[in-house]
Amino acid sequence: MVESREGPVGHGWSPLLSGRARARRCAAGPPAVDGLRRRSFLPNGLWPHAADAGDAAWRACLPGSDPARAITLAAPLADLAYAVRFQEFLDGIENSERIYHLADPAAMIRRALRSSAADLGLR
Repeated sequence: MVESREGPVGHGWSPLLSGRARARRCAAGPPAVDGLRRRSFLPNGLWPHAADAGDAAWRACLPGSDPARAITLAAPLADLAYAVRFQEFLDGIENSERIYHLADPAAMIRRALRSSAADLGLR
């Protein structure tokens, strides 16, 4: 069983989910936020295992939940948010450094489009 933790609303916690998670002694933020955060730090080969483990933990804490679906729906939106973040980063760095990161925002937008197309069966 996963130990519980406290967290303020607005820092990755939903009042409903965190209350239920705490009641069941589970530590979790919203499944899409937690799952997508793990995805960004793991090699592709490890992501399926981490996703399965996160899915099982969420389902154990909140039966009837569908964390895998939450991740599927949120992934393109997270990629678009990363694109904005990369552009904000570009806007604030020296011109001599921009060349190393110019493609980052467009790459994240392409990733969001690929993810959305695959989810809709258009790929």
